[in-house]
Amino acid sequence: MSLARTPRIAVVVLALSLGATSASLGSVSAAAAAPPGHPPRGEHASSTVTLITGDKVISYGHGKYAVEPGPGRDRIAFRAFDRAGHAYVIPSDAQSLVAAGSVDKRLFDVAGLRRSGYADSDSDQLPLIVTGGRAAARSGARVRRELPSIGGVAVKAEKSRVDQLWNSVTAAAGGGRVLRSGVERVWLDGRRQTLGGGARQIGAPRAWGSGVTGEGVKVAVLDTGVDATHPDLQGRVTGQRNFSDAADNVDRNGHGTRAAGIIAGTGAFAGGEYQGIAHGAQILDGKVLDDAGSGRDSDIIAGMQWAAGQRADIVTLGVGVGVGTPEADPLEEAVDSLSAKTGTLFVVAAGNGGPSEETVKSPGSADAALTVGAVNGEGGLAESSVRGPRFDDGAIEPDVVAPGTAIGTAYVAGAAALVAKAHPDLRGQQLKALLIASAKPEPKFGAFERGPGRIDVPAALARQVVTAPAKLGFGVQSWPHEDDKPVSKPLSYRNDSTADVTLKLSVRVTGPDGKPAPEGMFSLDQQQVTIPGGETAKVNVTSDTRLGSLAGGYSGQVVASSTTAEIVTPLAVTREAESYDLTVAQLGPDGKPAPPGTSSADVLGIDSQLWKTVPPEGKIRLPKGRYTVLASQISGGQDVRHYELVEPAHQLTENAVLTFDARQAKPIKVNGPDPAAKAHTSSVGFSQVMGALPARYSLVTKGPLDKISTVQVGPDAAPDVFAAHISSQSTGKKGEYNFAWFAPGRYPTGFRRDVRQKDLAQVQVEFGAPDAVKEGARSVFPGQADGIGSVNLEVYQPVAIPGSRTEFYSTGATRWSGVFAEQGTVKTVLESPPKTYRAGKRYHERFNVGPFGPGLPESMLGPPWAERINDDIWADIPMFTDGAGNAGTGDTKLRGHTTLHRGDKLVGQNETPGHAVFTVGPEPGRYRLGVEVDQPSESGVSTHQTVAWCFGSAHVDGRRTLPLTAIRFTPQLDLTSSAPAGQRLDVPVFLQGVDGGPVPYAWLTVQVSYDEGKNWADAPVIGGKVTLAHPPDASSVSLRGQAEDQGGNTVEQTILRAYKLKR
Repeated sequence: MSLARTPRIAVVVLALSLGATSASLGSVSAAAAAPPGHPPRGEHASSTVTLITGDKVISYGHGKYAVEPGPGRDRIAFRAFDRAGHAYVIPSDAQSLVAAGSVDKRLFDVAGLRRSGYADSDSDQLPLIVTGGRAAARSGARVRRELPSIGGVAVKAEKSRVDQLWNSVTAAAGGGRVLRSGVERVWLDGRRQTLGGGARQIGAPRAWGSGVTGEGVKVAVLDTGVDATHPDLQGRVTGQRNFSDAADNVDRNGHGTRAAGIIAGTGAFAGGEYQGIAHGAQILDGKVLDDAGSGRDSDIIAGMQWAAGQRADIVTLGVGVGVGTPEADPLEEAVDSLSAKTGTLFVVAAGNGGPSEETVKSPGSADAALTVGAVNGEGGLAESSVRGPRFDDGAIEPDVVAPGTAIGTAYVAGAAALVAKAHPDLRGQQLKALLIASAKPEPKFGAFERGPGRIDVPAALARQVVTAPAKLGFGVQSWPHEDDKPVSKPLSYRNDSTADVTLKLSVRVTGPDGKPAPEGMFSLDQQQVTIPGGETAKVNVTSDTRLGSLAGGYSGQVVASSTTAEIVTPLAVTREAESYDLTVAQLGPDGKPAPPGTSSADVLGIDSQLWKTVPPEGKIRLPKGRYTVLASQISGGQDVRHYELVEPAHQLTENAVLTFDARQAKPIKVNGPDPAAKAHTSSVGFSQVMGALPARYSLVTKGPLDKISTVQVGPDAAPDVFAAHISSQSTGKKGEYNFAWFAPGRYPTGFRRDVRQKDLAQVQVEFGAPDAVKEGARSVFPGQADGIGSVNLEVYQPVAIPGSRTEFYSTGATRWSGVFAEQGTVKTVLESPPKTYRAGKRYHERFNVGPFGPGLPESMLGPPWAERINDDIWADIPMFTDGAGNAGTGDTKLRGHTTLHRGDKLVGQNETPGHAVFTVGPEPGRYRLGVEVDQPSESGVSTHQTVAWCFGSAHVDGRRTLPLTAIRFTPQLDLTSSAPAGQRLDVPVFLQGVDGGPVPYAWLTVQVSYDEGKNWADAPVIGGKVTLAHPPDASSVSLRGQAEDQGGNTVEQTILRAYKLKR
């Protein structure tokens, strides 16, 4: 069974690199500035995610990753994209399958997999949905559930053997892979979340007054479970089934019980004051979300199948996850399939995420779903309510609006139950049409904002005339519009009464500017119809997009007015902006068309933030503008070669055909001073400004650069919007070699460079081990000051700890940031400030040696560690910055919290130490930002920390760095973070400012403890240091400090077990 609906163009996520511009041939630059409103940097602690291909990706946090190819996959390259909380690492042999929509791209989103609980530390299995006639047999994995509604199965693949599953569902094809016969799609069995009033707004009491309570109607609540013992629900729950990972049907979350109460609560708990919308209805309790409000797609589909099998009249589903995709996903397919087979009406939340357009969430984007947007308590459109049209095809969404969003589905389900009781002969789609036609319109909002309007129970119950179809969508009309042909669609009115009904017909439509649409853009062939009782009248509605001058969505209603009622039918059309067809053809190294599965192409906007993957057939429709076009090919069996073909500045002003010929690509060759050095990371790619934001793309392979050939097609780009990079890392006899170059405004056609030893800087790097962990991971990421280029993915390189190694670096304008991560039970991630080296010079660096504490070092990312954005205060403090000043994120098992007070009043608190976003008022105030954090005892040092910053702040337009400081202690310790007991030690101390350097202070005091904070003694600061006399019988040193800068801002911090003492 196919999951595809009308084909639409796939959008591929992009890699955001937040930076400025580059200027000359040198090395790759790093990110420099986050977009306005950018939240904290996101992923903080080290984690490992195993991909479906068997490859492992290690996240260091802050947009830096390392990949460890699976067994036998050293010749595979990886394409890295990251953006807005997502980080995609796609192996080259999966790229064409992802581009075609055959394999779910979420399977390669390492950030998303981690958030869903699929990191290796959280789960040793990868849940999948495989569709096709031979899906179960081909997968070779344990089948969790049969999913007949979509022709598939839910399976769990053991990560230790997931590469075997990959090879069983795909087959080699040239340098890529294709799905095997009998397999149609492979999806992540993704997690959905609950979306986070009332009866009078939708007119339910008037229905109750007429005796309609929904008695006997079955409503299935697919949610976190329903508390059948609640006084309001006793006797209402007639069936229960648990599909979630939770142990039972008990609702420990509350969301499902609340939804059931809104639908069918008796009001007994409050003496009948708060009754459900359809308080006579029966509830089927399908627990598809666990106690945290999260559930897998397959669990939800199984619940939908169960509810339909129990002959539920209505199913309510208040979940969502991301904007609907061009192809129907498994949940959308299940909604459509079960609706058609059983006549059940699925009421689904449109989702949160407004007010942007095209943001309707899946499965609310399914054709058959009754999709519910949100109004606020005053009846106005809720700011968070998503807007249509449906992504990329112009379909009208949402269908109706109701109080709330996820809970709004409960109001609509209750309303549907009342109408179903009054009209028991209606099937689900007819019920949907009646609810849409009777909605209360709001002329100032368009169909893409509210559909026809707010749900109106009395109008639905009284409605004697219904329409078909419920919505009139005229889709997207292609540019140019001078030769557009008027499009007509029939609209039928069925009179279910026995008396004649006369309807006066009109249209009211607004354009993309909110003003009335041009006269004649929508027209009716009749202005009035009289419909005899029991008969149907048909009206033709015509859309003529030759009229008007603005591109965008035109939406409104066909209004049919009688003497007693008004019937509205949403209608809409999108008038395409000036656009053209771009056809991308690829010829392989043999001059023939590239075979299936060996090539892919992407288009990136320069004037916009558009990034799209070209469909397999090679044609894509794009607005007029400037684009970068990337074509990638892979060829060969054992001798795999990669071809990267780029046109950095294509001006799309007419229909165009671009032919990328791999024969024009030239190889990359870099000769280092050690001919025997073995390359372990090679990266070629580019960074590009897209509208107001930059983006980046990298092809990374474990092997030499000479396996990659490149070519630029067409003219150069502007140097401030495009910069290519080439980087290489290898292991030689003398140590590790790290090279990087960049080219502003152009993409190299081949590249050759001979690097001499005297051109390099030498760095001796030491790695500490303050605990029992004996292995770490080391990566280095190049960047260039004042440039936009950067590299976000390297190949994993283990290092033994404690230990050291010698590293050599190319110099010039290159800035390098090193990353170290422990790989044991305790996971510490450390990132060095960006550094520029000079040729011929020697340097010494340290990682993972204490004291570990709060720090504010310079970062490759550029944004400050804490700032105010309008009226949001956010912080992303590296609480385990080591003694050398490398920003540290600590262990994944951290316990603690972050708080913000305004004066004595608590603004907010969360459970992520050092990382928070708090919304505050615009008035000036004195704030106290506090962090408390504990590490497991096996970490050895810095087992408990507290820090509190006090500062003044008021509203800003835009963003402003918060005036935080950190007290930094930098004693000379050995590689185990220890000093000798019974001896004196000088401990340098300084106050660090937001730019990473020392700042003057008004005063600074320090105390020391040798019994882990039970007793403290003053330690005077003299000449920028404190001198400590270590007792011979002590095992550790704890440090505490207080300081005030010259602006009156203060900091207090405590570090227990700051370092160890050796006897």
